[in-house]
Amino acid sequence: MPNESRFPIEFPECPKCRSTETVTELATQEIERKTGTKRGGPFTSFEKVGAMLATPQKIAGLTVPVLMSHFDICAGCGQRRCTKVEIINAPITYQQPPGGQGFPPFVGPGRGLS
Repeated sequence: MPNESRFPIEFPECPKCRSTETVTELATQEIERKTGTKRGGPFTSFEKVGAMLATPQKIAGLTVPVLMSHFDICAGCGQRRCTKVEIINAPITYQQPPGGQGFPPFVGPGRGLS
């Protein structure tokens, strides 16, 4: 279908060594084993990098579409690699700029993205 989204895009295998295990997933499994709890939550990754797909001034509402790339470390060879790319709607948060003039929107880790 032409309107069907191709996102999220997942990369389950390391391009270098073909391992499917990541350091974050192994650590999560170890914590679950030690505590006797199951995460059952969202996808985990070592690092997230977001890029706004539209400027907040052109978006109606309090969110902006963001291309979120997840990175992890291969448990097989240690290479940093992309594991997932998705489009999310991140809330726009405001931060007082130096000098106290105006409130430009900021979107990014620790500033509205989770």
